Amino acid sequence: MKQILTFLIIFSVTLSIFTACNPSKKISNQCSTEGTLRDMTGLDGCKFLIELEDGSRLNPVEYSVKSFNFEDGQQIRFSYEKVETMNICMAGQTVKITCLQLL
Repeated sequence: MKQILTFLIIFSVTLSIFTACNPSKKISNQCSTEGTLRDMTGLDGCKFLIELEDGSRLNPVEYSVKSFNFEDGQQIRFSYEKVETMNICMAGQTVKITCLQLL
């Protein structure tokens, strides 16, 4: 009985270790997208939006990058995750910025 209990404990711990470390799920903080900052404060409820090369816009509502001075027309490289949140600016997809660099 003691051997079975020991085996089950070792098996459970080993299984926990291998399932907790999932190498197929990569989290990348590398800036991989380019865009231009646009000051849209004249548009109701908006501040800075990011305009992509195809003309679409992203509305950053959350930042993991804290020290960046936003200016209209800045060329940036960034990474983001889409977020579903309510926002009064309806000019683009709401996103969380995970990486931000000035070009």
